[in-house]
Amino acid sequence: MFNAIVFDWDGTLVSCEEKIDLAIAKLCSQFPKITKQYKALIAKKKPSPGWIRKGFIASLPEDYLSYHFGIVAGLLTKTEGLAIDSAWSAILSIFRESYLEARSKMLANLEKLYELSQCATLYVVSNSEVGNIKLESKALGIKRGSISFLGNAKKYDVAGLEPSILDIPANRPKYHEVLNRIKEKHESVIVVGDNFSLDLVVPIAMGISIAYVPNPLTPKFVVRYIRKNRITFGAINDILDILITKKGVIS
Repeated sequence: MFNAIVFDWDGTLVSCEEKIDLAIAKLCSQFPKITKQYKALIAKKKPSPGWIRKGFIASLPEDYLSYHFGIVAGLLTKTEGLAIDSAWSAILSIFRESYLEARSKMLANLEKLYELSQCATLYVVSNSEVGNIKLESKALGIKRGSISFLGNAKKYDVAGLEPSILDIPANRPKYHEVLNRIKEKHESVIVVGDNFSLDLVVPIAMGISIAYVPNPLTPKFVVRYIRKNRITFGAINDILDILITKKGVIS
């Protein structure tokens, strides 16, 4: 059994589509030139560049956030002349504001989380600010003290290509630092996330166990990697069941 279980927040324990849609609406209002182009690209299901940071892939377009925000970031570079990092900074600033205006919905079963918290220390490690996540968790009915929230992990802050997993940079200093602090306190740690690029390449490189929550946008080569390495994957509540009952193979 794992002594500590680290969860991503948006897209793993809670849905985040409403916040993303609200942020995009605000961005379109602030930068009206992108509105028609954004809607047209989404309607045509055009490929997204995903999340680009410092010239490297911070995240593949593998979930709702990285797909839609990737489209918006690309448009901001073309229509507003912003550098790609500046475009993402503008997006993230408005996304953080949206936390307090649009509540998420729980994806994880609260009773299963509480049961798990009786035998392991639960953490949420997120890019977002701790204060916003705590407010959201309270509104969602999560019991105080059942989960420790660690924010501002800056999983997107890529320092270089090496080391890499599937050519996705695993050199993300702030996220590595946060996970290392947890690892030093616990004998056995597992990280659960829905975004392979942001959530899981770093723990893989650190030798930490992982479990993956896939979605319809998950690239096929990521699925092949997950299966080849016998990594547990599935819906969040199925993963919670495995962790609770100690069934299945978690590498």
